[in-house]
Amino acid sequence: MTHLHTFLLIITLLISGHSQANTDHSNPTNTSRNCANIRKIHNALAQNKAIAIIIDDNRQKNKTGADDSYADWLYYWKTFISDSQQTFMHFQLKSATLNTILQTVPNLNRTGNVAISFLFFNHNRAFIYNGPIYEPQVYMYVQYSLMGKKIPDNIKPFKADDITIQLRNCTDH
Repeated sequence: MTHLHTFLLIITLLISGHSQANTDHSNPTNTSRNCANIRKIHNALAQNKAIAIIIDDNRQKNKTGADDSYADWLYYWKTFISDSQQTFMHFQLKSATLNTILQTVPNLNRTGNVAISFLFFNHNRAFIYNGPIYEPQVYMYVQYSLMGKKIPDNIKPFKADDITIQLRNCTDH
């Protein structure tokens, strides 16, 4: 494990508690909760933080899983959260809630039973990754991109999809 991977793992573990504090399990029609999320996002962007949202519509009913795939992608997500605490604000939302936060909603092009997507953005760029992320290099690609850093050649193949989004303001509801 490289020093970068070790660093990212430590940060993710630290952020996992922060991530849970920002989880929105409420009804998407609760506009005060959505306004709170919108304000948190705008405040984070004003502080030059990027946003990372896991869009989880089924909350993985079989969390223990028939295989290790759930544990794998969840481990990488928590590692990313921990490692990026200083540069990202993290949320867990259902797609219905995301629809109340964004004016233009990304295409959640999911197939089969996949009900997980990841949305990453800052003031200038946005990325979507439909499906669980099993390669930590995807997170590295997003971090390098959103932080304006040069992407190493070995990370370039793990590019997430570029998209365009527009946040709502609380008065847009």
